[in-house]
Formats: sequence, C-alpha cells, structure tokens
Amino acid sequence: MITEPLVSVCCLTYNHVKYVGQCLEGFACQKTNFPFEILIHDDASQDDTQNVILEFAAKYDSEVVKPICQKINQFSQGISPLRQILLPRVKGKYIALCEGDDYWTDPLKLQKQVDFLEAHPEYAMCFHNVKVIAEEGCRAETDIYAHLRDGDFTGEQIISRWTVPTCSVVFRKSCLDRLPNHPDFKIGDNVLFLTCASCGKLYCLNEKMGVYRRNAGGWTSQSTQKVAKDFIRHYEAMKVCFPMISACIFDHKIVSFYGLLTLLQFCRFDPELRQTVCKGFESYGFRYLGSCIGWGVRKCYDHIRKFFRNGTRHTFRK
Repeated sequence: MITEPLVSVCCLTYNHVKYVGQCLEGFACQKTNFPFEILIHDDASQDDTQNVILEFAAKYDSEVVKPICQKINQFSQGISPLRQILLPRVKGKYIALCEGDDYWTDPLKLQKQVDFLEAHPEYAMCFHNVKVIAEEGCRAETDIYAHLRDGDFTGEQIISRWTVPTCSVVFRKSCLDRLPNHPDFKIGDNVLFLTCASCGKLYCLNEKMGVYRRNAGGWTSQSTQKVAKDFIRHYEAMKVCFPMISACIFDHKIVSFYGLLTLLQFCRFDPELRQTVCKGFESYGFRYLGSCIGWGVRKCYDHIRKFFRNGTRHTFRK
C-alpha cells in the first residue's frame, strides 16, 4: 500500500548541470517521519541536466521521484512550468520549493518546517534563512537576508524588501485555491508568497538551512529594457491583484524600474525615451525624477569603480 506524501517538493531546472546534483542530494538527505515526493521539471536544458536528473530518479521509486524532462522549452511558449505543470500534479498537504541551482544543507529542514506548520494551523507558510553565494562574474550582494529573524512577517514586509529565499519555502497546498492569475505576472515567487500571506500568517526560522546561488545569468542580475518593462508590468498587476497591500509599496518598485528603464533608453538613444519620461513623470512626478537621478549616480559610481580597479590591475602588471 502506497502512503500519500505529506510534502511535495517542486524543483525547476534549466541548464543547471553544474549544480543540480547538489540540489538533488539535498532532497535525498532529508530525514523525516513522513513520506514526501519530489517533482522535477526540466525545461529543455541544452546541457546535461536531464541526464543527471534521470540518473537520480532511477535510484528511487517512481512514486517518490517524478521527473518531467521537456524536449521543447515551455517558458518560451508562455507556459509557467511551476504554476501550469508542477503545481497541478502535487499530492502533498504541503509544498516545498527549490530551484536546481540552489540546495538544502540541513537534513532536518523539511521536518522542522512541517512540525511548525502542523502545530500552528493559523500559519500558511514557513521559510528560513540561507547562505547566499555569488557566482563568478556576478557582482551581487550576499548579505541580502541579514535582516531575517525568528518570528512573524507580514505581506508588506516580504514584498517591500527581499525577504523570502525561494529555496526555503514550505507552504500549505490549500493556498493555491486563492492564487491569482494575471498575464503580466513575471515573478511567480512573490505572487505566491503574497497569496500565502492572504491565507494566514508567515513565519521565519532564522536558521541557515540552505544555499541560494546568485549568478550572472539569473533573472535578478539582468538589467535590460525588456526586464525593466516586465518588472513594471508585473508590479502594476500585483497592485491590482493584492489590494490589501499598501499601493505605495508597489509604486516604489514601479518608480524604481521606470528610472532604470529611462537610463537604459537614454544610453542607447532609444526613440521610446520621450514616451517613458512623459509617462513616468505624469504618473509619479518628482519621485520618478529622483529614481532617474539615483540610477544615474549608481551607474557613474560603477564606471568609476571599474576604471580604478582596472587601472590598479594594470599598474601591478607593469
């Protein structure tokens, strides 16, 4: 007789061959007093990620490890692998998330989080602290979760500041019933987290039980016009779908990306610059101008720092 899993672990991979083995071993080393399933979706990786996944799956029962290896990239077709492919397949009462380039380090991670949620039915989600690694070529901060503490967090707190590491999350499957859908959503994580906040309380265990990897090719490291426009539309959609969250929190993020978009268009002499400036100033006034100045100062600082760093290296080489 097969026992239904209490937890469904959902893992998304794409070109993660360098990391996915470590991620999968983090799942395998979990010590729990309950059964759990592992659902892995690979979105047509162009490296050897799928072979690593299939080799891992071959070691376990097909009811425990369930790989889905695509031949055609689904994300590029407008399909959300997590929302439209993995989440409809989960069987557990709880859902845990971890992408293929992150990993868990504590073998009791799932047990601790599930124990908390089982003992506190008023909580919809439990997350924890992580160690942050910046891969070579990525100039990202690694102390982004230094503000985390044991205790409750509100929806406004988690959206106003980068608070919830995706690889740390365990939430109730029942929250999916209230998950909104909008064509402009681009970042599914924070949509899901705010949905959980609308269903119950959020709790943080301030233990580093996993590793979050920031790399140069990641979504959060990109600064392109398309990404800036996507973020603007995303947060405008979130403002509509989550009216319980103060609009000024979303506006702050939208204004910031309008400033970034303006700088990028200015540097490229983009003909859309005039339209962006007019819309940004009309919607947000002097807050928009402040954002433009802030991004400009930041860009100048980066160039100056790069100039002196390269100059110093050149001096030492002589």
